[in-house]
Amino acid sequence: MVGMKMLEFTITDADISKLEEEYSEELHFNECRINAIKQFNDIQACAGSGKTTLLAMKLIILAKKWNYPYKGICVLTHTKAAKKEILDRLQSHPSGYKLLSYPHFIGTIQEFVDFFLAIPYLRSCGFSPIQVDDDKCFRFLERNISERA
Repeated sequence: MVGMKMLEFTITDADISKLEEEYSEELHFNECRINAIKQFNDIQACAGSGKTTLLAMKLIILAKKWNYPYKGICVLTHTKAAKKEILDRLQSHPSGYKLLSYPHFIGTIQEFVDFFLAIPYLRSCGFSPIQVDDDKCFRFLERNISERA
């Protein structure tokens, strides 16, 4: 990126070992998961394989190292269940709380679209929405937009 310094973090074996110690018997990472935590690549795996838990643990390590008051981490999930698991994990760790407020965002894709796109757009049109009601919006569009031949 031109004119923008990329944030760089190194997650070490020591960072992961410390996290495993903090969670004692509850948590142990195999070599594949350790590599996934240390790298910043996409993770693809089947449902129930532990992707969300792995992400939450990685976020805790990042929270320990985060020293940027005006830069945040954006975590987008597909489901409210995944969001809840991440928030629960972060809330239960002494360092995790740092990621629970501005400038960080943890939520579903729909929440992100509503908060950062839909609501600002509606405000620019003179409306004062508190939240976006998807069902009401859909009914409004059905009533007011006709299909073109």
